[in-house]
Amino acid sequence: MMLYWVFNLPPFLSFLLITGFFPAFGLLGLYISKKTFHTKYAYGQDRNDQVSFFMAVLGVFYGITLGLVAVGTWENFESIEEKVSLEAATVGALYRDVDALPEPTRTKLQTALKEYTNEVVQKDWPLQQKGETPKGTFNHLSPMQKNLYSFKPANPTEEILMAEVVGKFNELVMLRRMRMMSIGNSLPPTIWLVCVTGALLCISFFWFLIMESFRLQMLLTGLCAFFIGTMIFLIVMMDNPYTGEIAISPKSFELVQHELME
Repeated sequence: MMLYWVFNLPPFLSFLLITGFFPAFGLLGLYISKKTFHTKYAYGQDRNDQVSFFMAVLGVFYGITLGLVAVGTWENFESIEEKVSLEAATVGALYRDVDALPEPTRTKLQTALKEYTNEVVQKDWPLQQKGETPKGTFNHLSPMQKNLYSFKPANPTEEILMAEVVGKFNELVMLRRMRMMSIGNSLPPTIWLVCVTGALLCISFFWFLIMESFRLQMLLTGLCAFFIGTMIFLIVMMDNPYTGEIAISPKSFELVQHELME
């Protein structure tokens, strides 16, 4: 579920929008139920026990489901962040290895690596934040590959170095492709349907409880619904690793630029 319009809002506003929906749903339903079937039907004294039993059963299954979704989303976020950092580290290692090659191969490869890193920071990331797959960085990898394969080592030392450089280059290509594949990678709509539907069903059970203080019942309903909303908000924010307040940033590439390439 790519809610990119949510990420365009100020962080606090998007938080209020998502977390405020569920308490509003719970309180509105509680008010309507109080004015309708609470006054029309007579209930036994064990009504709260019966409602609490079914609420507990549903809450256990929904809590496990929501927890697994949250953990899975967080693990996916960390996995993508790790691959981004590894790609930046590979660029830095490749830049250092190329520094030992003779001219003009050294300058050509280092220039291509500088352009690649700058392209990632300046152009790839803004596109990734919109859910678009960037293609410009590939234009810097093709000339780099031609320069690598056209270089003829003059001695055994250069042969060993070239083997290392080619291995690092292939790793860079693989990590870049994995980054491209991770763009737009989000939870399937079916899982979102289960999460949202389960949240609404759990909140609706509060409508059937009887409490002496209606204000206290409204407070408890709002608090529980707010907590569920915060969990949904957390999953939404992590569902797209490149967008939002907790999004993956290009800092690892910027660090390589400042420490090695400048």
